[in-house]
Amino acid sequence: MYILLALSFVLVIIIATMLVMMLRNNRKRKPQAQENSIDRRQAYRLYINNKMCNVQPLYSSSREAALICDISTTGIRIETKSDSLTLKSLLLIYFTLEEETFLLEGMVKRKQTVAINRDQYGIKFIFINPAMEENLQKKLTSLTRKIAQ
Repeated sequence: MYILLALSFVLVIIIATMLVMMLRNNRKRKPQAQENSIDRRQAYRLYINNKMCNVQPLYSSSREAALICDISTTGIRIETKSDSLTLKSLLLIYFTLEEETFLLEGMVKRKQTVAINRDQYGIKFIFINPAMEENLQKKLTSLTRKIAQ
């Protein structure tokens, strides 16, 4: 009889300890809204003003001028006056940084309307070769230093 009482007492202590540990872990977690807004950036992003680029969908021969908002070695955010680009479409992106021209392939990952006739697109670079990525990183670092001065 005393053995059953002692075992049940030990079991209650174990369960209570587990509940306390679970409550502590839940308090340390971020709220759900913050978990969904995790920063997706995988590389340093340089914000650029008044730099133009050309965008050409792979399924079309027409080019479109766009304004570069920010750029990294993994992607670029551009702003256009038309909403001709669609999610998951493949693009060729032409731009010049410090007198070096870059031609990169990308995929539209997100679209955001910022004003009437103005849309911003988040484009992830795909199939970027290591040499081109290194050149782009050097140019971004150089521009960052110039801006900081």
